[in-house]
Amino acid sequence: MRLNSLVLIVILALALLIVGCNGASNSLNIGGSKSICGNGVEEKGETSENCCTDVKCSDGFECKNKIENGNTVYFCEKLNKEESYEFKKFKSYEEEINIEYDKPEESLINWGSMISKVQSMKDYLIQLKQNGYDTSVDDEFLKHFERRINLNKLVYEKTKDFDSLSENEQKSVIDELIVLYQQEKDALSSINGSMKIEIDKQYNYDLNGKIDYANERINELQQQKEKLEKGQSATIDVTNFDSNCYSSNFGYLTSVNIGIKNTGGFDVESPKVDVFLIDAGKQIDKKTDSYFGYDTLKSGEERFEQISFMLGYVGGESSPCKTYDLKINFRSGANPKVIATKTVKVGIK
Repeated sequence: MRLNSLVLIVILALALLIVGCNGASNSLNIGGSKSICGNGVEEKGETSENCCTDVKCSDGFECKNKIENGNTVYFCEKLNKEESYEFKKFKSYEEEINIEYDKPEESLINWGSMISKVQSMKDYLIQLKQNGYDTSVDDEFLKHFERRINLNKLVYEKTKDFDSLSENEQKSVIDELIVLYQQEKDALSSINGSMKIEIDKQYNYDLNGKIDYANERINELQQQKEKLEKGQSATIDVTNFDSNCYSSNFGYLTSVNIGIKNTGGFDVESPKVDVFLIDAGKQIDKKTDSYFGYDTLKSGEERFEQISFMLGYVGGESSPCKTYDLKINFRSGANPKVIATKTVKVGIK
């Protein structure tokens, strides 16, 4: 009786062991020999198609499993494009380039690095195509992404020394930039509606916003060119002046009322006037660096100010009471170059 009980226990243990093994793996009967799928060992007859836990799936595929007839069956299933290694690398380079764009100054941007990363993005798209993925939206996005980088690089190179160029050189640069932004606008506008929607959706790229930006830049550049063509100019009008004359040899100018209109294309920062008292071509006295109002004189704006002084009172001595030439120069406080000048007759009397 005791022997029968022991035999029964052994039989039950073996049964449990067999069930447990079948739950953890799948036996393959190939060529009369059995291979156990799921034991982590590549055995005869195992392939990635029938046992991907032991034989690794090809690139672009991942190992999946399902239950068939009570057995666990392992198989390779193609990854979604977004889950593939190549696409993840493609997106990582896009993010790195956008971070490079966000640097506070254009001079800090590593243009060469960005162009190199774009080439790597192209290489990963080629691999995705070879693996059977549809990359039509990604190709179109990258084409415009690369052109944007090249455009911004050209704009930076052409404008970094812009202020040191002559007016004619500046006009030439502006003409080149207008052509570049017009080409960018035309290229973006040529994308068909459905593709534009997909690019915006998948990459949050806002193509219409970039078209608007190109338009804004074209308008700004055209206005800047118009300002350059107008240059800096102004008209000066002397509306009144006052003087003191105590005797024929003792007098001086006390103030002059001036009207100035900025007729040029540019605002004049910190506008100033320099005033000179001249007798027979010889300078008798001067008053320089008088602020003509303390803020900017905008293009097209006209302003009237009274400049007070004791012009003609030099070294403790006054000038004779008679008629003199009063010369007025108008300029920016940031630049000694004279924008406009006017000479009028004034009498100290």
